[in-house]
Amino acid sequence: MQKQKRINFISILLGIFFLTACEYATIHPDVPSPDVKVSFQTEVVPIFTGCNGAGCHNGSGPKPDLRADKAYQSLMDNALVIPFNGNGSILYQVLLPGGVMAAYGNSKNNATIKNWIDQGAENN
Repeated sequence: MQKQKRINFISILLGIFFLTACEYATIHPDVPSPDVKVSFQTEVVPIFTGCNGAGCHNGSGPKPDLRADKAYQSLMDNALVIPFNGNGSILYQVLLPGGVMAAYGNSKNNATIKNWIDQGAENN
């Protein structure tokens, strides 16, 4: 009987050890590095595809007009982007949690937009 109690005790200790030793990995989307140059035409404009394809921001809907050939000028004309200041730019602010367009953003796209703005918001 004493031997069985010892085995049970050791089994419980080993179980506790293995349970507390587990490490859970947190999955983060591939957020782009701020050091990599962002292209407006090839990286930012495609983010806007859903914005104008759904009938919004397509020239006849609410501003800005986010169609590929109009997006840059519309963002600038409507003062939605402050070059080199992503945090201060309305375009970035509306995509953050609590922003009016937050439901349409995600961490990867938001980071791409912020990096583009912080890099000078070039029409490249």
